[in-house]
Amino acid sequence: MSRPRSFLSNSTRKNILGGVLASVIICASIPLAYCAYQINTFSPQRHLALRPVSKAQRAQELAEQREIDQAMEGNEKHPPLQALISIDGLKDPHLVDASEANLEDSDEVIGVKVEGVECALLIKPMAAPENHIINMMLDDQPVTVTYCDLANCVRVVTDESDNSIAMNIGGLDIYNRMVVELNGELYAQTSKLLPLSDLPFERTTWGAWRRDNSETKVWIP
Repeated sequence: MSRPRSFLSNSTRKNILGGVLASVIICASIPLAYCAYQINTFSPQRHLALRPVSKAQRAQELAEQREIDQAMEGNEKHPPLQALISIDGLKDPHLVDASEANLEDSDEVIGVKVEGVECALLIKPMAAPENHIINMMLDDQPVTVTYCDLANCVRVVTDESDNSIAMNIGGLDIYNRMVVELNGELYAQTSKLLPLSDLPFERTTWGAWRRDNSETKVWIP
């Protein structure tokens, strides 16, 4: 009796066997991949289960949120806020002699005099948030120059300390005016409750300031 003849070639049988083996591997890989995904994927529930928040931590979070809510609501020191912003004021900027300043006579500056020391600050670069507040020393006296480009407002202040004032940007109020931060408290730029003394200043052009103040220093970033 003769053996039944196979209608499948060796190469075809190999292809079929390879396909079956690949299907088995894929089917086995799916649950393994799903388990790996579950283990390595973050979920709030798993995070909380592994690192539960203590009552003290929760109380601290709630207290911080209340402080934020109170700041946003405003008070006698500043109007309500549309944004809390934390940007450090520029500290002790480099000043150059007028002869080194390559400025146009029409460039607008803020001029300040302290005990005979003259200083001009170019207004245009102060429109950048990181330059809204400049904390410096003039003749050993702390001087802070603030400029809000949205409100086009300038204020210059000082105090009796021996170091430059640590004033920073604290936020933006609902009237698009800068709010400053001093010693952890927020104040409108123009607030009368800001615990600093105002200094006179002159908002003018570089040409006019230099003509009247030949020994001036100038800040150019």
